[in-house]
Amino acid sequence: MPNPEAVPELSASSLRQVIGALVFSAEAPLPVESIRKCLREHGAGDGGAAAPFADLPPRDIRDAVEDIARDLDRLDLGIELREVAGGFRFQTQPGCG
Repeated sequence: MPNPEAVPELSASSLRQVIGALVFSAEAPLPVESIRKCLREHGAGDGGAAAPFADLPPRDIRDAVEDIARDLDRLDLGIELREVAGGFRFQTQPGCG
């Protein structure tokens, strides 16, 4: 779970929404540093959804990704979030392929 002091005005679920949207829209597996870069660039001064997360450390981003992966595993929807080739991507579960 992200450090609550780092993002006091929004919940961890909001961070998961932003990260989930980034990973979903990426054309290739998205590394933590690319997620951080996007949060910094699109959060700096624009007031958008990423703004409160512009200065998050890599551990908080990785924790949020792991939370998303656990939620998907628990829901058993046929998709998963996995680390592949140094980045994260959504993919179908092996048994559903």
